[in-house]
Amino acid sequence: MDVTKFLKTIEGADFYKSQIEHQNTIPVRRAKYKELGRPLPEKLAAVLKKTGIKKLYTHQAYAIDSLRKGNDIVVVTSTASGKTLCYNVPVLERLLAEPESRALYLYPTKALAQDQLRVLNRYQSEGGLSFEAGTYDGDTPTS
Repeated sequence: MDVTKFLKTIEGADFYKSQIEHQNTIPVRRAKYKELGRPLPEKLAAVLKKTGIKKLYTHQAYAIDSLRKGNDIVVVTSTASGKTLCYNVPVLERLLAEPESRALYLYPTKALAQDQLRVLNRYQSEGGLSFEAGTYDGDTPTS
């Protein structure tokens, strides 16, 4: 989506006139990458590469390294910055090492839960990671 074109469109619309109080353009920043303290298992690295992930952003590497040490973390970054990998990678690593292990993901909305389930399932289809994943919400049959 061309944001500039979108803003001009709504600024010119009668129903929206004078509703935009302020606009601020944040300059583009170069991505910063970091290596993990310990490399990913080969199988997981290969799956990530097939999904287009060749390097980890600094916040992802710091989060994964911290979780590997048993620390609790909070990741606060903008939308589409790769927060999901911060917890999916450690969970997938554990599943590779201990196939009987479990993880519980809690999401505030069904739509987000479904979206994240699609992400997890993509790791299976792209490289043979094997695990079961599903959602449990108000639409889940009791059986």
